[in-house]
Amino acid sequence: MSCILWPQSQSGVPQRITNGFITSSSLSLAALITTWQHARIPLFVFGVEISTIDNPGWSVGVDLHDTHKQEATFEHVKIDRKPDDWIHYWAQKQKFQIRCGPLNLSEAIEIFARWFDSP
Repeated sequence: MSCILWPQSQSGVPQRITNGFITSSSLSLAALITTWQHARIPLFVFGVEISTIDNPGWSVGVDLHDTHKQEATFEHVKIDRKPDDWIHYWAQKQKFQIRCGPLNLSEAIEIFARWFDSP
């Protein structure tokens, strides 16, 4: 399992993005992943919630409140390649939502990061 940490600066922008994952040097990512794997519960850290879904895949919600994208909305975008290779994402109600296949989490987070950094 993987996780994302979204340590917001005062401007609401993530502090650092590494390999498609938003991380923070002030937190131990390895320790958090280990704890999360054993707990088997949804992860909610600094405005990002990640959980697994049954088909199988990932569900990600990113809180956009108090960021420059808080009023952004767009309809569902669907990238469907194969039954286990897909990404769906959208923004509404001050939240960026992602649903994706089991191996698409990094790609989906990269999509979010590009969108978030766009004007």
